[in-house]
Amino acid sequence: MTYQVLGERDVEKISERQQELYQQNRARNACKTEEDIRDYQIWHMVVQAELDELKAEKKAINKKLKIAEGV
Repeated sequence: MTYQVLGERDVEKISERQQELYQQNRARNACKTEEDIRDYQIWHMVVQAELDELKAEKKAINKKLKIAEGV
């Protein structure tokens, strides 16, 4: 397996995880009580941190893949 294929698989896995989190966010967004709102806000902060990490990781992989293409 080439570096390109492995990198593309990693990007695909990251994208799938991002989509999972976005779907969970839409499902959890229906807050009815103040407690629901607080729980959602805490959960959202944690998820946003994970999304930021995933985005940075995906960007780094894509950058490496572009460099590998040029070689």
